[in-house]
Amino acid sequence: MSLVTQMLGEGEVADLCLWENKIKSGITLVMATLIWFLLEIMETPFVPFLCSILLLLMLLLFLWVKFGQILFTRRPPTPEEIKQEDSPVRALFSKIEGLLFMLYEIAYGENIKTFLTALLYVVIVDTVGSYINLLTILYI
Repeated sequence: MSLVTQMLGEGEVADLCLWENKIKSGITLVMATLIWFLLEIMETPFVPFLCSILLLLMLLLFLWVKFGQILFTRRPPTPEEIKQEDSPVRALFSKIEGLLFMLYEIAYGENIKTFLTALLYVVIVDTVGSYINLLTILYI
């Protein structure tokens, strides 16, 4: 066993770093390069970038829930299905479950007022974040 393998250990991270799965490693490299290009070269502020991604994800999920039966044969899982222990989506959300589940329930829910309020808050944070640096926001 080489020194690099001993340092990285075994698992997904080691496989990714050692290019054991070339497709996953390539996708990770391309995505990291794209994010670096957007944040450093194009000087995209981080907070509005993150808010834009959250807005897009919430809007796509909302459209999938409300109009998905017309366009797709597969329906989105309900919040109750995600709460089950053996759900594959549960494993995906295990690290960031609190935030994503809250956004998922808001987008899936029947209360349009809550959905619009959440979108409004994300737009406000997006607007403020475009004028203030992330380090300043963290300091405040």
